[in-house]
Amino acid sequence: MFIYKLFFLAIIILFCILIISFSLPLFLGIVALGITIILSWSKYECKRYKIARYTIDDIDNKDFTGLRIVVLADMHNCWFDEDNSSIIRDIKEYKPDIIVIAGDMIVCSENHINNNIKTAEFVNRLALVAPVYYGYGNHEMGVSAQYKGVGDNWINYTSILSDKVHLLNNEKITFEIKGQLFSIYGLNIRGKHYTRFKVPPLYVQDIETYIGRVDKNSYNILIAHHPDYFESYVKWGANLVLSGHNHGGLVRLPLIGGLLSPRLHIMPRFTYGIYKKNDTKMLLTNGLGAHSLKIRVNNIPEIVFLNINSTQQSCKK
Repeated sequence: MFIYKLFFLAIIILFCILIISFSLPLFLGIVALGITIILSWSKYECKRYKIARYTIDDIDNKDFTGLRIVVLADMHNCWFDEDNSSIIRDIKEYKPDIIVIAGDMIVCSENHINNNIKTAEFVNRLALVAPVYYGYGNHEMGVSAQYKGVGDNWINYTSILSDKVHLLNNEKITFEIKGQLFSIYGLNIRGKHYTRFKVPPLYVQDIETYIGRVDKNSYNILIAHHPDYFESYVKWGANLVLSGHNHGGLVRLPLIGGLLSPRLHIMPRFTYGIYKKNDTKMLLTNGLGAHSLKIRVNNIPEIVFLNINSTQQSCKK
């Protein structure tokens, strides 16, 4: 994949050199036209959503009859109709056992206080369909830490959430479904791990400090908003990681993948889909919304329907 990215960059640079050498006004005109097309198409994509379906055959329990999970992330107070009733309808039809939120449903800004409250009401409607396990993203982390002058926004937000919404701030909940024991963890890392342009290290010891050691007696689902720490999640021992944050890389190209993360990491390694290493799988969604860089090209927002089954087969979509 890295070779493809280098090749793509080389082609772009060569193309730009040729156009500039031929005619600078022509080059500027092509750039302006390209930007206009990208922004127009992005606006169109951001108003739609799709359903991404995955199946993971991963649990060694012949009596287990399957778990249905809906995964949502990175909504950022975005709405596809008056109150996202179409999303609620699609989720009801799927009949999930649980709903997982992998962070950033809200926006850390004093200008989004009312929108955040509206999102809390949406989350409560999700909880009427199935139990909700809600992990922190960097925006929940920011609001709870009162960044950017948001004041009591977090208290107001969480006070609205129903008791069927399990907000996991470096916490673990263990439950049994259909004869199988599950432990679900919500990892809330610190602000330093969400800096722009670079990814500071996150060690296994850090994860254990936050959420403890993995439970070897159950199937361990880790809600970890930041996918770039996948290697650390593998070493910690997660069976399944549910993640978001990178918004699919904003602009997705064939063979190349995502070009840029919202934190301005160029061509991030993890942008979308299923990743596997050793006994750990990570499902990375491109999310539902946009924030700051409100650009999506070949990157339609999504909700995820995930089936976890008992037979030992490879991931398939």
